[in-house]
Amino acid sequence: MKLKTLAALTLPLAGFGLLAAAPGFTQPDVPKRMKQSSPKVVAAAPASNAMAWAVRDRGDIPLGLVSFNLNAPENLTSMFALPDKAYAGVNTPEGYFFYRFREDTANETMEPLAWSKVDPLTGQITDIASWKDKYYIFNDMAYDYSTGDIYAIAREIYTDDFLTALTFEYSALYKVSGTTGVATRVKQFINWENGAMGNPTYITMTADIDGNLYVIDISGNLLRLDPENDYAETLIGRTGRTPASRLQTMDYDPVSRRIFWAADYSTALADLCMIDPATGKTEVVGLLGTDSRMAGLTVPFAYPASGAPAGVSALTATPDATGGNSVKISFTAPSKTYGKTNLASISGITLSRGGEQVNAWASVTPGSALDFTDNVAAPGSYTYTVTPKNVLGAGLPQSVTCWVGHDVPDSPANVGIGRNDDGSALIVWEAPEQGKHGGWIDRQNLTYKVVRMPGGTLVGKDLTDTEFTDRTITTMSKYSYMIYAVTPDGESDPASSIEIALGSQIALFPYNCCFEDISVFNTWSVLNPNGGESWEWKHRGMKDYDAFAMYKYDNKNDADDYLVSPPIQLKAGSTYSLKFNYRGSNANYTETFDVRFGNAPTVEGLTNVLKSYSVKTGDGAFSTLDLPAVETDGIYYIAFHATSPKGQYNLYITDVTIARTSGEDPGIIDTFVAPTALQATADAGSGDVTLSWSHSEGGQVTPPEDPETGISTPIFDDWETYPNWEINPTGKYKWKYIDGDGGIPYKSDYYDMPYPTDGKPLAAMIMAPYELTREIYGPNPPFSGDKYLLFKSNFSAGDGTRPAPVPDDYLISPKLNFSSDFVFSFMCKADPDLEAADGGMWTSRWNKESFRVGYSTTGTDPADFIWLTDQPETVTSVDDSWKKREYAIPAAARHVCINYCTPENGYWFMVDDIYIGAPAATPARRADAAPADASTFKNFDVYVDGAKVASTPATSHVVKGLAEGHHTARVVAVYAEGESEPAEIDFLVRLSGIAPVGADADISVSLNQAARAVRFSSPVDKAELFDINGRSAASATNTEGISIAPCPAGIYILRLEQAGRQRTVRIIVK
Repeated sequence: MKLKTLAALTLPLAGFGLLAAAPGFTQPDVPKRMKQSSPKVVAAAPASNAMAWAVRDRGDIPLGLVSFNLNAPENLTSMFALPDKAYAGVNTPEGYFFYRFREDTANETMEPLAWSKVDPLTGQITDIASWKDKYYIFNDMAYDYSTGDIYAIAREIYTDDFLTALTFEYSALYKVSGTTGVATRVKQFINWENGAMGNPTYITMTADIDGNLYVIDISGNLLRLDPENDYAETLIGRTGRTPASRLQTMDYDPVSRRIFWAADYSTALADLCMIDPATGKTEVVGLLGTDSRMAGLTVPFAYPASGAPAGVSALTATPDATGGNSVKISFTAPSKTYGKTNLASISGITLSRGGEQVNAWASVTPGSALDFTDNVAAPGSYTYTVTPKNVLGAGLPQSVTCWVGHDVPDSPANVGIGRNDDGSALIVWEAPEQGKHGGWIDRQNLTYKVVRMPGGTLVGKDLTDTEFTDRTITTMSKYSYMIYAVTPDGESDPASSIEIALGSQIALFPYNCCFEDISVFNTWSVLNPNGGESWEWKHRGMKDYDAFAMYKYDNKNDADDYLVSPPIQLKAGSTYSLKFNYRGSNANYTETFDVRFGNAPTVEGLTNVLKSYSVKTGDGAFSTLDLPAVETDGIYYIAFHATSPKGQYNLYITDVTIARTSGEDPGIIDTFVAPTALQATADAGSGDVTLSWSHSEGGQVTPPEDPETGISTPIFDDWETYPNWEINPTGKYKWKYIDGDGGIPYKSDYYDMPYPTDGKPLAAMIMAPYELTREIYGPNPPFSGDKYLLFKSNFSAGDGTRPAPVPDDYLISPKLNFSSDFVFSFMCKADPDLEAADGGMWTSRWNKESFRVGYSTTGTDPADFIWLTDQPETVTSVDDSWKKREYAIPAAARHVCINYCTPENGYWFMVDDIYIGAPAATPARRADAAPADASTFKNFDVYVDGAKVASTPATSHVVKGLAEGHHTARVVAVYAEGESEPAEIDFLVRLSGIAPVGADADISVSLNQAARAVRFSSPVDKAELFDINGRSAASATNTEGISIAPCPAGIYILRLEQAGRQRTVRIIVK
């Protein structure tokens, strides 16, 4: 057979391969548009410096030589900005060599340039040989310390001159002369025995000081090449990583005896990995720059003299077995020189911890065993380095890293979950074997806590057994559990169960079911009156849905089979809808079915036919039905009743949603206005307390006209009346928006164009998730109704370039004109980034969004706003739940504002049910509200310490003779139709003459939990709020109050300064 010739060289700009290279190698290197996750940092890398040529960085690091610490690879330091780029590089005692190329953007090609040397001290590039005519592209290079050879791994195309149809890709190994640039191929990795099919694809390589060559293939396997046996490959182990089929680079560190890999991926951010060359076990050290790609990674070390000692062997670090802060370092002194001759003597050996010498041995016998026990001040990760020396100088250092002292537990293992017959969950797990960092854990005091998701509900704590039954599930849905191991030293990262369907009835809405697995299908029941085939669970993996409830065809019987829902808890006076996706098999068969409703899961109980269907297509369609209004609260059922004639094919149902639709009329909304500014003033010595409050009667919320003077009636917007997908929707309230960044937002991960305005510049938009797929509305349903306001992070600048600007988007209210302090509240959430929540290598998630809330007493420019917190607030979401934010706003405010400003790793920030007005209950939505003339005020009910003490139409009441100590007062406004949310205050009574709450009788202090504010009866020079750890939580000067909006629930100490006097008050924030 004639030897191969290579395809003509054409280097596409967007790729890194030859023209005929495999598609995976030549695909464009586009920025990763999906949400990216941060890797779980599990490796304790040594604090050694590394260098590389950065050929891609999505941040602001100039391309060229960069340095970073191995234990902090995300922090790159630019050494020298360099022109052009490099395919690969290698550091040797003779110099730092690179294969350079130039991007020709006009012709969209990559032009090879030269074999070059780069001086890391000056950044000067010296070309050694022109490589403009070379066909090969090197993925990576390695230096063999034992022979002085430079190796390069390349990807090439085989084409036979006679059998022109025979073309395939393979990897080739070259030796390169550093001084001349001559490259000689020494191995073609072609599997001729298998017809050249399945040839290995090697993408990165390195060598250790003993001459072992290591490569990683496209599947993430670590292999060793034997130079003494025609570079025969030996599989060492899997790294557990799936690299991109592009340039990669790695280097062997002789000191830690580990391989460090600058790994690049197709759909994940680049990171630095640490590999054990003996096993292939790989740990993530951290993210690499800003999704940086490197060439020529090197971990420099000082080359010992040939006659200096080799490194010590059998180096171990054994922490104290009882968790004490000590560790025993053991090793065997070298018996060979670095040049592998016999070592005659060792003049000394030093042991250092983090660069500080902790012990030394003099005149050590070669080959002897030594040890030392080191005591440290506190638990932590410590790196110990052992360095032998003789008269020729220091030998090869060797290091080991371990955790010393008490460690927090590692995550529980092997979490299992099952559904009991009553719908409860049984969760089991195994105890952790070690600490999170591999250290000692306090097993004697090891307990567990169990959290149910979604919702983050704590259902079990202080558990000592490794199983738990959750009987607190109130509504049927899919749930998972997070198990935490807990000791007095801290708690572990959670171990998560899989998600399964649990519960005995549907009680919360919207309920959604996509029959994702058999556990969901089994919560439904099947009625098969005529025997034969019936409904079953089916996994099809179609383009829109993976799983279905399927009626299987029957050639003997006409279909008469019911797929019956779980029990549904419906309430009289509310209305509900049913939405589902349905399809047949294809156009050759006609499937028929009807949808039924009833009060029992039987044929006799399901006689109400809502609609009949006939379908003759395999394409999915949606149908939405109104469920009949029920006259009494109770349990009801819906059913899909298959009626296809015999001999047809299959019927499929999925994506079933039952939603509460009460209040679809967007008209006038009423609410019961709550009391405000509740204060408690005590008579020192008697225990009498005067409670006083304010109240604005009425409460009608109507669509405003936006008068010049500003709106003085409450505003409530749940976005239900706006058109789907509208950008910067102004609506009836005339909201204002500012797109301060001008960027282009991320598009959906799931489809190229899932809705018309996807990817369009915006400040915010109306999102209607139920019009899209479950991947979108499942983790991000509305808080109420069917829509919400969506802010989006940026993918690129407005001109399409990167890096993308930080979002700077504003939602600004219409002009306001309230006569007293008011409340600004809304529900919000982040996208939970469920794709990154599966554990393993990815646990950190892009599920935290940043925002600011402020008010303006003048205009609507961003500079006009006074922000309520010094730093942006954040909301973190791990599931589909929403969080409420509520703020006390001064009466002088003319506008309030939300500023979306997530600095990094942002995606979606969602806002729903905005309320601006008196501190009252969130208004009832549409049909849930009372008629406009129905809110008839009657009186106030006053409660002290939970007991009702008065009903009065007045706005004050004196409570007599309270005992010394802490008390709580609550006042609600009572209407003929119901009652408002309470105004609450916590106060202290001191019979010894110390005034309640305010510490002095001349200044009283009132805490309004609803308004999230503390008010003073007169101005103070300074007010500062401290948490129980003494940290300042809020402060203000020359003020009559202080906001507690940013304060989580807990006990706080309020310190007041007035006219040179200081007073302290205990405040309980709920």
